[in-house]
Amino acid sequence: MKSVLGLPFPSLICFGLAIAPSILLAQSASAQPQGMQGSYVGVTVDSSKTNEMLQSFMEPGTWDGSPTWSPSELWQEPTDNSNVGIENQFQGRLDLPNSKISARGSVFLVDKEVKAVMPMLSYDLAVSGNTNVYAGAGYTFVKTPEQATPLGDRNGIVLTTGVEAAVSDGIVIYGDAKLRLNRDRADTNPPVRVQVGAGYRF
Repeated sequence: MKSVLGLPFPSLICFGLAIAPSILLAQSASAQPQGMQGSYVGVTVDSSKTNEMLQSFMEPGTWDGSPTWSPSELWQEPTDNSNVGIENQFQGRLDLPNSKISARGSVFLVDKEVKAVMPMLSYDLAVSGNTNVYAGAGYTFVKTPEQATPLGDRNGIVLTTGVEAAVSDGIVIYGDAKLRLNRDRADTNPPVRVQVGAGYRF
């Protein structure tokens, strides 16, 4: 299979599809809106987790008011025979005044112990009075190499694109796609991770 930068074309196509909405939104903005301002920190959910919940919800017997999942599963609380621990992921943005550049970061914890961090810088483009699209790059630092995390399983460069919007003075929703450039060819995990979340703006 042909590849670019060591990545198979299907992965690049997937990332391109994730970027496309941001580009279209940016091109459709005829004025110069103020965009969403302010910094925030939020709780992030990986798309793999939402897929599991959707599949569970669509299973027979879930329409009787008794879904097979509970909100606690977002934090992957372990069973008695699990050695995984309670997993949490947080993401934030630091708004740099009078600049289209933002400092961003994501952190993944297990039982309150940091397992991976990803500092990022992004270029932000306002598309409405309370919405931005952004694209940027960062670097993942994984505490234990080859240990799978939502931020990757090894240190390396990551590209990201996403959208964020303020739904009230203090609440923000966001979603992004992250592309790992240093993915091992033998790795069966997808190089593109899609994540969504909600946070508190300050």
